[in-house]
Amino acid sequence: HYDAEEAQKYTERTRIVEIQRSIAERAIELLNFQAGERRLVLDIGAGSGLSGGACLSWPAVVFLDT
Repeated sequence: HYDAEEAQKYTERTRIVEIQRSIAERAIELLNFQAGERRLVLDIGAGSGLSGGACLSWPAVVFLDT
């Protein structure tokens, strides 16, 4: 269980951020979007939102964090 303090520490760890970004970017690649195609990505249970932050760099993705 992460409380607010532990969640903040997790979010600030550079290595964790790099890993989450890499995983999210690979997941988006695997969706194989066509050029010019827009998709909605719903990240349920996003926690710190690190994966969603990585999605924002993809112009074809509209990210919603619940």
